[in-house]
Amino acid sequence: MAGLRCAAVLLEKGARVTIFEARDRIGGRICQSDEIGREVDLGAQWIHTLENNPLLEIAIDEDVALHRWGTDVQVYDSSRNLIDNGRATYISQLRRAIIRDAIEYSKKYKDRIPTSTSLLDFFVERAAQEQFPDNEQDRKLLLEMAELWGGFIGGDVSKQSLRHMWMEQCAAGEDLFVSSSYREIVDNVALTARRYRAIRLGMKVTGIKSRDRRTPGQKGGVLVTVEDGRSFPFDEVVVTAPLGWLKHHQDVFSPPLEAPLEKAIMGIGYGNLEKPPLEAYDLSCLPVQYASPTLLFFTWGPSAIQLTTAVRSLIPSKRFEYLKTYFEPYYSLLPHYSSGHVDCEPQVILSTDWAGDDLAGNGSYTNFLTGVDNASRDVDTLRYGCPERGIWFAGEHTAPSLHMGTATGAYIAGEDVAKRIIELYGMERCRL
Repeated sequence: MAGLRCAAVLLEKGARVTIFEARDRIGGRICQSDEIGREVDLGAQWIHTLENNPLLEIAIDEDVALHRWGTDVQVYDSSRNLIDNGRATYISQLRRAIIRDAIEYSKKYKDRIPTSTSLLDFFVERAAQEQFPDNEQDRKLLLEMAELWGGFIGGDVSKQSLRHMWMEQCAAGEDLFVSSSYREIVDNVALTARRYRAIRLGMKVTGIKSRDRRTPGQKGGVLVTVEDGRSFPFDEVVVTAPLGWLKHHQDVFSPPLEAPLEKAIMGIGYGNLEKPPLEAYDLSCLPVQYASPTLLFFTWGPSAIQLTTAVRSLIPSKRFEYLKTYFEPYYSLLPHYSSGHVDCEPQVILSTDWAGDDLAGNGSYTNFLTGVDNASRDVDTLRYGCPERGIWFAGEHTAPSLHMGTATGAYIAGEDVAKRIIELYGMERCRL
């Protein structure tokens, strides 16, 4: 997303642009599969923070199906008991309010919050104790539901930094679920790059060699090498690889990146969120007929890594049985579920494996972990890049805090880098 938007802005200003894409498709961590009989998103599936959101505008223009989830929830406790709907809805809304409070608390006291303090600590010490001083059951339920926030950050809330919660501002905004797919959005963003035939698929970059220039904007000096050994000279290179990929492949850069950049790359967190599985059912046994009878599960952190590792090497039939058994305790809680009834059994199971995808950085998106002193400085360092060497960085990991870790953030980050390069060159033609 960042690379496509960056390219579009530069092409529209007259720059010559080449996009090297390692995969055989565009979109990166935004991709789809039709293995369950209809197209579903494997990666990005939400539009976060709706005000002045360019991807929302594109989605509306492209007539993309969007869905706003209601506030009612159906919650089972750890003993598989259904929680009263009114109580569950109240605590769910309270959980969201506490997260907003955590963001505001972080904004106000970020310099005083210990680096070891987590979001879960905030729930335990502030929210749970204050909201339910005499109700142990509600306190326990709130803390259990707080852990579900791991599905938003791609990691355990016990490791999510309270000090840096202000950088998760998208969590406080309204979200829309993309109930069709992101395909039309990506195709729209890619229109300009495709029109100029700027995209080269199957071009995995293995080396970026640069040299210091007397002044930023001095042409030449960046040599990009791809997997088959060919090398290509450029004036500027915008690296839009995922943060996780940068963590594993800093040896691509020659000479090595400066110490502050290396520290920034390693200091910013990178989460794991998987959708194992997307399970298609015939849900005719239920009283309400659904247009797309699909159950969507989210796993995150160590549990996601454990699950994807367990099924990665299995043949399809064995993978299906493993996942069916793994999730049976959950889908069996559906209303009117009948064990063994053909209409209530999974028909197709599709599981993601971002943890096993090197090009995705073996993960999903940026988050901020405990133990880090100044993640904001790290993001600013990475966002600034190395203009004196002709190397820039763009992606959801360099986005403004309002859109950090989102597809919209990647779009904005790509646009911002393009504008900086245009300003640097005075909008003259250059090879990029």
